[in-house]
Amino acid sequence: MAIKAGVRELKSRLSSYLSMVKSGKTVMITEHGKVIGYLTSVAPSLEERMRALEAAGLLRRAQGKLPLMYEDGYSTQMRLARLRSRRWKWPLLCRV
Repeated sequence: MAIKAGVRELKSRLSSYLSMVKSGKTVMITEHGKVIGYLTSVAPSLEERMRALEAAGLLRRAQGKLPLMYEDGYSTQMRLARLRSRRWKWPLLCRV
C-alpha cells in the first residue's frame, strides 16, 4: 500500500519521504486529490543481484571460458544442441 502525499506536504517534508522510499515504501504523489506520480526505490542492478545471490550461496560464477572446439571435434554449441535435443545424455559423449 502506497503512502499518500500532496505536493505541498511532499515539498515541506521531502527528506522524511525519501527515507520512507529508501526503506522500500512507495509514496503516491497527489495534486488537488488526483494522483500525478509515485516515488519508489530503484531496483537493484543485475550485478548487485548476482552478488547477493553469490553471498547467499545460491550462485557460483563460472571460472574461465569454454573451449571453442574439443579434441573430439565437437564444439560447445554442438554439444549443447545435442544435449537439448535429448539425442545425447549426460555425460556429453554417451549416446542414448
